[in-house]
Amino acid sequence: MSNIVEIPHGMLNFNLIENAPRVGKYEIPKLKKTTAVAYEAVPFSEIGTEKGKKQKETDKWVHFFIHDKQFDRIWSEPEKYLSVLKKYKGVISTDFSMYTPFTFTMQLWNVHRNRTIAYWLQQNGIEVIPNVRWGGIKTFDFCFDGIEKGGTVAIGTNGCISNRVDRIDFKNGLAEMMRQIEPETVVVYGTMPIDIFGKYLEKGDTTFVRIPHRFVTLVAAKAAAKSEDDIAKDSKGYEVAELLEDETLGDVILETGNLNDVVLDTESEVSR
Repeated sequence: MSNIVEIPHGMLNFNLIENAPRVGKYEIPKLKKTTAVAYEAVPFSEIGTEKGKKQKETDKWVHFFIHDKQFDRIWSEPEKYLSVLKKYKGVISTDFSMYTPFTFTMQLWNVHRNRTIAYWLQQNGIEVIPNVRWGGIKTFDFCFDGIEKGGTVAIGTNGCISNRVDRIDFKNGLAEMMRQIEPETVVVYGTMPIDIFGKYLEKGDTTFVRIPHRFVTLVAAKAAAKSEDDIAKDSKGYEVAELLEDETLGDVILETGNLNDVVLDTESEVSR
């Protein structure tokens, strides 16, 4: 009887990074630096669908700032999506969750998965902007590994700054990312509150390009119309969107802060 254990294809995906350079004590796959910038992006859950085809959005980038269950299939069957991803301008790499309550091993595994898919896409000729995700101070030892200094990175704020604790964690992670990676450009998917991003905009060493969350645009429109159904005031005076439903993103609660300061124009680029 053979003692060799056959690992099901797609379970660990070691074949995707077998020849990849690896960095750090956890041997995270190293990505090639890019200076490409994304100004518009569509969710992975829409690519190849009838909705995606009708919108003819292949001149845009693909992002993964959606629920994990809506893109976990790219980990299971990455080859299945390669041809359709190649039709787009590029990919902002996967965003497997790094929730603070997750165990260390779960967070490390998701960083590994994010870099693995990104490396494999790069090797197959797709332009990739590394997505950076952290999950509290305990992840700072590895969550930035595999990303070269300088160049362009992406981050997402939706669902990460809705309360005081999350806001502090996000600020700390952003500061550590800026220190460790020293990016030339940061693509931000979601809101950019001044209390979090203001000092970096004022310093002017890094260009920030914002891709608005699709719901923020909706919330801004409703706020302008002063809709009482979907817009409410919380105790701090913030305008917040009540629970909204979308077939792509699922249930989301957004805190938009001061709409005049936070909700910027589509494709806005802030550089001082």
